[in-house]
Amino acid sequence: MKIKYIIPSIGDSNSSSSASHLVRIDRRTRNQYVDFDSNGVRRNRMNRYGEIVTKLSVSHIQEMGVDPVLEAMCKTVQNKLFPMKSLDDKSNFMNNIGFKYSDFEYDLYYGRSNNRYFLNGRNMNKGEVIKSISKIIIRSSLTMSGEQLIKYAERVLDFPHNVLYALENRTPYHFSVDFRKTEVVINTRLISDKEVVLEISDSVWGVMTLKELNTFIEYFKHGKRRSKKWIDIPLENFWTELMGSPPSRTELEKMKQWLLQHRTQDLVEDRATKLLFDIDAESPSIRFVQFKNPANKALFVRGKYADWVIAYTGVGMKRGRQDVKTYKIGNVLGENKSRQSWHGHELSGSICIDNVSKGASIGDQLTARALALVNEDVAAKHLYTITPFITEKIRSGEETYPRLDMSKLNDWSHRSANKYLAKKEEERRNK
Repeated sequence: MKIKYIIPSIGDSNSSSSASHLVRIDRRTRNQYVDFDSNGVRRNRMNRYGEIVTKLSVSHIQEMGVDPVLEAMCKTVQNKLFPMKSLDDKSNFMNNIGFKYSDFEYDLYYGRSNNRYFLNGRNMNKGEVIKSISKIIIRSSLTMSGEQLIKYAERVLDFPHNVLYALENRTPYHFSVDFRKTEVVINTRLISDKEVVLEISDSVWGVMTLKELNTFIEYFKHGKRRSKKWIDIPLENFWTELMGSPPSRTELEKMKQWLLQHRTQDLVEDRATKLLFDIDAESPSIRFVQFKNPANKALFVRGKYADWVIAYTGVGMKRGRQDVKTYKIGNVLGENKSRQSWHGHELSGSICIDNVSKGASIGDQLTARALALVNEDVAAKHLYTITPFITEKIRSGEETYPRLDMSKLNDWSHRSANKYLAKKEEERRNK
């Protein structure tokens, strides 16, 4: 049979992608996949293309560092493509998943033999098989090339998931600075089929086996204490483990300063800021501006019916459901003063728009809301907190909202922000 997955996008939009594959599965798994209600009527009816459609249920709020789409796909694969636990009598089985493209076809064979799970001839535990299949299915929704899918799949099968994560995203690590936990990422390169190197200082690379790296990431990314060796390992001991001898005082200080240049928070902020400059350059209806003071980041949006500002006024890159605030720009202020005002215009109260996933960068949050508000007709259909502002009288033109003079806006810049923050720090010290 043919299975089609609907994979929701993470963000404030309602967009989605899809992945399809052929599957040949044993009778127990097939009966599990095709659901029947209490009257014996099949729930999973095929669409007109002969596909059984399954929509992933993606949790709206996820823990930091967790990929909600991958987690949802893993649950679906386990529930649909593996025998139910009640039927799982540890007997042998083998299933086949086939991907067809115009250039290549690719097959996955998985199952259990002699009480061990396998995937394309590689022995793995059940969790690893499920995660590998899930990653490959998700990747298949993003490419039209069988050759590209094969290359990706072989990479997934050849390396433990944690190791692959480090090669693609760098290795996570944290240590204490002034009694504060500081999270960093470390450049990681593969040097053989058994070893990697980590850049723990400027042009200083330490060797670690794939097995050690896997355990290392289990703790520093997932918090799993499977090996006491790496738990809260300080900088000096970390150097010694990778280099074979203790560092000098100078080497230790250089290591510390090098790693501080790769703080996760700083890297996220840099990427977020670049995203805001990009959206400013690409969209004539959106400007990356200062809000209230030079340090606060905001996107001004000239919508179809109204002007809006989406602002972030916090310090650092926080994570939550509403890290940024959305305001509709209102009437020009007269003699009446308003606490919520900006460039001579009243601001509405902060409009609640929740993040779909926990851990989205500030740049992602600002951009998602700005793009939604460029066309309020669409936004009003999906964001109920926007709906009251877009009335029929507004749509017809019988009523209009005031517009802000864009020449009054101040573009955001690193220089202005740093100058402002330095001045505030000096004032604090002089108190």
